Amino acid sequence: MDKMILKTHDGETWREAIERFHAFCTKPFKLEFEDEGEDLQQLGCLLGEELLKITRHVPDEEFAALEAKYNLTVPKNLKELMQEHGLFTIEECLEFFDADEDIRTFCPIIKPFLEGLQFNWTHEVAGDLLSCSMTQEQCDSLNQHLFFFGIIWYGHERCEYLCFDREGNFSTLYFESDDIHETVQKHILPILEGKAACMTLDQVIAYAVDKVIDGMIGKGNDIFSVVEYGLQETEFEKKILSDEDKEEEDDDDEDDDDLSPTDLAGEIKRVASLKLTMPALPKDGQRYLSQDLRGKYVHFKGLKHSGDFVVGRYDLDDTWYTQYKISAIYCEGDMVIDGDIINNKPDMFPKLIVTGDLYVRSWLRGGMPAFIGGSVFASGVLVGEYNDTPLYVVKDLHADAYLIRPEAEKNTHQIGGMIHARTIDLRQENARRELRKLLPEALVSDGKDIGYDSHAMIQIAAEGRSVWKKKITL
Repeated sequence: MDKMILKTHDGETWREAIERFHAFCTKPFKLEFEDEGEDLQQLGCLLGEELLKITRHVPDEEFAALEAKYNLTVPKNLKELMQEHGLFTIEECLEFFDADEDIRTFCPIIKPFLEGLQFNWTHEVAGDLLSCSMTQEQCDSLNQHLFFFGIIWYGHERCEYLCFDREGNFSTLYFESDDIHETVQKHILPILEGKAACMTLDQVIAYAVDKVIDGMIGKGNDIFSVVEYGLQETEFEKKILSDEDKEEEDDDDEDDDDLSPTDLAGEIKRVASLKLTMPALPKDGQRYLSQDLRGKYVHFKGLKHSGDFVVGRYDLDDTWYTQYKISAIYCEGDMVIDGDIINNKPDMFPKLIVTGDLYVRSWLRGGMPAFIGGSVFASGVLVGEYNDTPLYVVKDLHADAYLIRPEAEKNTHQIGGMIHARTIDLRQENARRELRKLLPEALVSDGKDIGYDSHAMIQIAAEGRSVWKKKITL
């Protein structure tokens, strides 16, 4: 492959970097399949659509409002890029803020340091920084002087922000959510100490394009990669390239705990094609619905599944959604699970989005946020596990028991209709004493405090029994 396409050169402008990426997309790639010999594909053809998408052009009045809000002068060349060329995304690897119309009102094109981190991660990130040798004054200083306008994704926990400061200097900031201490020591403190490299906008965009191309040819990006001839393609690439010709594999010995989206008759698509409209969702769910969605999602046109629907299990190192890089499960219509939904991993992906009703026996709720456009009908229990992430339901919730862990954040469990379930919300004061109303076999104790055993509760419900000492009909 032409090395001039793969890497930037001295003096490359941001326009030339974008043109170089277009050239990269039209360059033929040779891929080899075990049984089918060689196949020649253009990268653009490989994915079936343009990788680089212009989302919109930013008007003058929007810049004026941002400059007034932050007492800031946006660099002239950045304005030119955003106005003349327009905001853009490159698949799930590179995106400007405000890439999605649905989130524009709370994701402006430019965000101060802390707001940018909080948007992509959590509102607790400021506390995490303070616990890693940063002072409040240092956080405030960065928030006043450093602004984000784009982001390069290296994975679900790793990214690099595109930044500028009040003096018009550009730079990047690497951020790793599962190792904030090292991020602070190696990447944030050097900025405060004046040791960060100063770049031009041209250099930042050229650098970002280089990183995207590196990721696509399998160097350092665990979200998406494309390989050249002679290298083994990933399972996801096999899925994209050979589904039409590939015969169904014998799945007689398939373990239900390792079901793939295709086993469930789901179709893998790119998040860019997903148009989410759930206007009746509780307001906090509306705001969170599209946030951080990137990469791929699996689309079901209604789903009826016999057996447990295992999204993540703590004793499984790998899951189908990590293998296929799935950030959302989207069910258009009702989801009917003749068994339990099992998700007891802390991962915040994938999101579960159901436009209709959800029917399930019991639901073990770990890190997977859920958005239900109708009602939830559970004959057993809804029980939180680990951080017990958001649950937003448009209509009613029916269950024998609905237990919310104390780690669940405020306003993350919102039911638009009625809750037809005996509920224990351990975020509430004195709620723990309500646990004594559960069957003894559903409880655990350390000799001082009692808690509930979520797995025991799931098993009790599977046996057709109530988890309560005395069942009350609601």
